[in-house]
Amino acid sequence: MAGCGVRSRVLWRFVGGISKFNEIISYHGRSCLHTKIIKSIEELEHLYDERKRFIHESASHALVDEQAIFANNELGMRHIDVYGFDYDYTLASYTDAMHFLIYDLAVKELINTYGYPQGIEDDMKYDPDFAIRGLHFDTCNGLLLKVDAYHNIMLGSVYRGLQPVPNEEVFRIYEGTHLAITKINPSNFVNGSRRTMHHMIDLFSYPEMVLLSNVIEFFQHNEIPYDPEYLFRDCQQAVQNVHRSGKLYQTVTNDIDTYLKRSPLLGELLQSLASSGKMLFLITNSGFEFV
Repeated sequence: MAGCGVRSRVLWRFVGGISKFNEIISYHGRSCLHTKIIKSIEELEHLYDERKRFIHESASHALVDEQAIFANNELGMRHIDVYGFDYDYTLASYTDAMHFLIYDLAVKELINTYGYPQGIEDDMKYDPDFAIRGLHFDTCNGLLLKVDAYHNIMLGSVYRGLQPVPNEEVFRIYEGTHLAITKINPSNFVNGSRRTMHHMIDLFSYPEMVLLSNVIEFFQHNEIPYDPEYLFRDCQQAVQNVHRSGKLYQTVTNDIDTYLKRSPLLGELLQSLASSGKMLFLITNSGFEFV
């Protein structure tokens, strides 16, 4: 972080119930290494919170322009002659009501097309605060979980339905916290492997993740047996049908102010590019009439 005199890098691994904790602290160019054996998750979480407070108290945070655009490399925009835009969540910014709508339509699709119980619609409502973008769904075990960039399961993020799964059960199911890359991206490896971890990365995935969790919660509570993989496929297909059927687009078109945020600077941006002789194009999988 720019402007910080103190930096900390924490390296740890969990093996056989014992975590080896290595911390490298850099203070104004000087570094020192601390090593400590952690014997419990609680102790590790306490140490993590302690170091987090240390960094926040030591760092001088520079003010950041929230409207600025940051790039990893220098880019001379004057040399760019053609600009392409996606539609959903780029030119079109949706309100939170869109996720409620997708969820409600997908629930009806599950009930009317796939024969799921009516009680799901009656008892299980959309919770916008339940899930975050980028979670994985495990179709073997029916779990929603967060996996970091190194394929480590983030403890405390694993849910079966709406219920958190204890860390001990996570260790037992996955034999630790690290996932083999073949479970996440089997296409790069031996033939016959199949993906069991599905990354819910799209912004439209919010209602799908809540739908999966609510259906599992309903089945668990009512002691209804289910196959996680078939359930995932049904929920995924139900959400896709909401888009393909035109029901979603028709509802949004009939009530634009409820589902679309107005971007006052968008027209100015596009007009500025066009008046500067730039070529513009739109690419989207949304229907022509909707756009």
